[in-house]
Amino acid sequence: MVKESFPALGRLVGLDSVTEFISHKIEHAPNLLSAAESDRTQGLLSIDDIDRFFATIKYRTAECFCVDGNNPIDVSEFSSRGVVDSRQALRLFDKGATIVLNRVQLYHPPLSDFCKQLSLELSAPCQANVYLTPPGSKGFNLHYDTHDVFMAQVAGAKRWRVYDSAIELPLASQGTSARLEATGDPVVEAELKAGDVLYIPRGWTHEVRPLHRLHYILHSAFISSLGRMRFWRRFPIACCETDDIAPRFRLIFCVRNVTSARYRVRSATC
Repeated sequence: MVKESFPALGRLVGLDSVTEFISHKIEHAPNLLSAAESDRTQGLLSIDDIDRFFATIKYRTAECFCVDGNNPIDVSEFSSRGVVDSRQALRLFDKGATIVLNRVQLYHPPLSDFCKQLSLELSAPCQANVYLTPPGSKGFNLHYDTHDVFMAQVAGAKRWRVYDSAIELPLASQGTSARLEATGDPVVEAELKAGDVLYIPRGWTHEVRPLHRLHYILHSAFISSLGRMRFWRRFPIACCETDDIAPRFRLIFCVRNVTSARYRVRSATC
């Protein structure tokens, strides 16, 4: 019965592990689902989908922006009057910048359906973002998030280190931009490959390091402030679907080590 009630969550933690995850992992500990069990991320996003996004969508800077490591790139370098110039963004991408696409579930049906289902299961809004990262780019420095995260690797590989909690279950107002230092050994150190899913509770510090191979990476992350979810569960699910409510979950796809031509984002293989 539990399996049937949590089909979306089951794709992220394993259908046979849903009860264990809800009882012992949410807000308490990282969880790693190996692709050896099953590739549960198929059909959510592809390189062709990303190609289509850049060819057909006129992004606003709130929906698409570029970063260099942890540092945002000034919007004047890739946009005009608030509208993103895809050619300029892809030129920055070719130079090592990461392109971030926000709220992709609003125009990509597979992610829309998945986010809606996960929202129903967890009584919390869900948002999908996409990160496009080229070869040799900087990984994100050690940090913690004020939301819970599911990283679902769709293609390629990326190394993650997760350390113990720096602050217990932080609220959105308790984030920090200060540079953090690792204390102790990683609780999880893993190379995420296609089909792997890593859950990181909010407040747990983590860092990402690119693997210097010629391949592409897609990974998804569901981001949630689960402390607020306790509040939301007092209200009907419909209350969690209004546009003016901050999402508790975000599905983030990262594409690493890819090359682009015109609007085409092409994968390179080893």
